[in-house]
Amino acid sequence: MNTNVTEIMENVKGRLGNGYEVKPIVVNKNNGVKLDALDVKERSSNISQVVYIDNNTNIDRIMEALNTAKPSFDMEFFTDYSKVKEKLGVSLSSNPQPGVVKEIAFADIYMTAYVNVKDNPTDGIVRIKDEHLKFWGIDSKQLFEDALENAKQTEKISIVGLFEMVTGLTGNDYIPEDDNPLSDLKIYTNESRTYGASVILYCDLPRECYVIPSSIHEVIVLSAEGLSEEDCIELTNMVRYVNATEVDAVDVLSNHAYHYIDGEFEILD
Repeated sequence: MNTNVTEIMENVKGRLGNGYEVKPIVVNKNNGVKLDALDVKERSSNISQVVYIDNNTNIDRIMEALNTAKPSFDMEFFTDYSKVKEKLGVSLSSNPQPGVVKEIAFADIYMTAYVNVKDNPTDGIVRIKDEHLKFWGIDSKQLFEDALENAKQTEKISIVGLFEMVTGLTGNDYIPEDDNPLSDLKIYTNESRTYGASVILYCDLPRECYVIPSSIHEVIVLSAEGLSEEDCIELTNMVRYVNATEVDAVDVLSNHAYHYIDGEFEILD
């Protein structure tokens, strides 16, 4: 555990007073990543806040985070599955957090389900675990059917061409040469750009294409037309390089690209 955690915990306790319980925890995230954190709970509440700690954590920033992100949702709805399923979402991972309900989505990629406990998934989610299914009296098959159906209804699919995105970011028109195979490259995500890689479970993909998993939040889809065998090998090399240099470990979706044809995904090694 981070040697800074104990000191920060005592500072937080001192500032919050006796009305709060503060304890150190280690949170298991995707891909085996473990993060030091504080679990902060008002003694009169059954809802905790989790604040992550690293060597650069500042006590003032922690207090600001606790004050601005106080739980404002009513967990009563969580006991009623008919209400819960209206807030279900789906995310993809090759190595999900321990204990969550998971099923193979395709090849070596799992899907997991979560509940939006606030209006935006970036503000607060609850991952669905086995004990939740037992409480609701449902199985994982129904959970993922409902989660995917809700995602289709609530998460608008966003498909943007790479060069269109570059133009939007830079303000300068970028028009690729006609024979550039990357001209067909599209970025698939959802409108919130949060756990957006899951849109490939319910969007229309080309009959044959290559899927590049840039992160759990988006994937890149490239037409198979005009690509050589050497090009395909380079796709996986590119994924591994980007994962190692640009993507946070917790957000890595996969270390290889995929060949998609007629509804089936094949791993490219």
